[in-house]
Amino acid sequence: MATNAIPIPPTRASTFPYGLPILIGFRDQILPALSAIWVVALGGWAFTRQEFFIPVGVWATVTTMMLWPVGRVLGLSYSQYRRPLFILGVLSMASLPALGFALQFLPPTTHAEPYLPRTWALLIVVAILTSFSVIAAARRAIGRPIGMIFRPDVLFGDGRVLGTGMIALGLSMRFLFADVPEAFPNIPAPKGNWWGLFFAIAFGLIQIIPLRGMLKLRMRLARVFESRWSGWGAIILREGYLVLAALALLFGFHNVFKGTIPIVQPSLAGLEPEHFAEAGLSGLISTALAALFIIFVRGGYKKRIGDPFIRETLRQSVIKQLLFLVGFIWLFYSFAHVMEEQPFGSGPNTAFWPSLIGWSLFMWSVIMLGPIRIWAQRNQRPALVEQMAAYLLPAQSSEKRKQVMLQIMHALAECPAHQRLDYMRAMQDALAQSPAEIRETMTSLRMECLAELPSEKRRTLMKTMDALLLGAPQK
Repeated sequence: MATNAIPIPPTRASTFPYGLPILIGFRDQILPALSAIWVVALGGWAFTRQEFFIPVGVWATVTTMMLWPVGRVLGLSYSQYRRPLFILGVLSMASLPALGFALQFLPPTTHAEPYLPRTWALLIVVAILTSFSVIAAARRAIGRPIGMIFRPDVLFGDGRVLGTGMIALGLSMRFLFADVPEAFPNIPAPKGNWWGLFFAIAFGLIQIIPLRGMLKLRMRLARVFESRWSGWGAIILREGYLVLAALALLFGFHNVFKGTIPIVQPSLAGLEPEHFAEAGLSGLISTALAALFIIFVRGGYKKRIGDPFIRETLRQSVIKQLLFLVGFIWLFYSFAHVMEEQPFGSGPNTAFWPSLIGWSLFMWSVIMLGPIRIWAQRNQRPALVEQMAAYLLPAQSSEKRKQVMLQIMHALAECPAHQRLDYMRAMQDALAQSPAEIRETMTSLRMECLAELPSEKRRTLMKTMDALLLGAPQK
């Protein structure tokens, strides 16, 4: 087996099936830091009964894992693998616990007389979360390849756009389709609840951003390296997981708005006997149908695109995200009626200010979950190619390396020209930073695989290689 591009000293870190640790230094360095965080969080909660310790502990756990200086073990400076835009994106997630504190200390609110600074605090946090998601998803936010599987700088941008776009979409439903105060300007205000915020973070955002990101990566590598997880079982698991996490995120913020504890205190007004027939039952049926659409229609289309991931074209990405928008707007609209008592199928609120806020959130969420997410994923894929070229492929046996490289080169030859150029440049840049042994091994492998391609595909790739040698401009 080839050595890693940058040798990794022996650690007690868990090792992935592909010869690389999941997270360098987790047991030796990160786990003790996380243990200290939770001693403080649980101790603070036990002695003071202040609920904020638990959600702040969850936020601190994820932030610590994202920003930990793992490169010290490898002799890398922090700036080599953690870019300022990524750090800024991670730190901006502090706006979530900041929202919890704002709702705790601002004057109380009632439905009849809402305290509107609470609403402005909520909308400011949504603006921070979504705008900094765009920053975190930029190509310049992704650092250089590093010898481990969990690359937060690669996974964070796409997942963050997805999760925060869903927050905006879910809140738009609250302003458009839920009851609003009768008094002008008819804008509701969130009451706030730390357990609701905890629920949204732990069972929503953490599932959507890091955990589902790792699951997608694990399945993607299994399909490419092992020809596994390519059937309907994988589709149902991956898309069903996203549906459940999205509903948990929506439910958590619903309880933040209502000032109730999830599960413990009843907050699904549509399931109350007097509202069940007109809101709850129809909402549940429609929610289930929307989930089936997401899993089998959108999931089936993703299955049809196939592997490796570089095969996906811009047109396919657009269709995939259109299906996403149809499915999740349907899902969130349906579940909004389960949470509220408004009759299913009733139109949006007609009051001006809540309508303006609701439609603004809705349109921004469509932009986030549509074109911005397509852009985020297209920024992410060259970084995945770099990681494969610099670490994943060199860590495999020569037979497995060749098998995977042939798949990649066949897919590259079928890509649109600009897309192929971007991926091949990423591969070239990654190898340029690798030790000579890895660079020579991978160059020899590419030439060997190139010789085995059909002549038409070989000419296509050689033409792109010539363009790279001549310094083709980067778009």
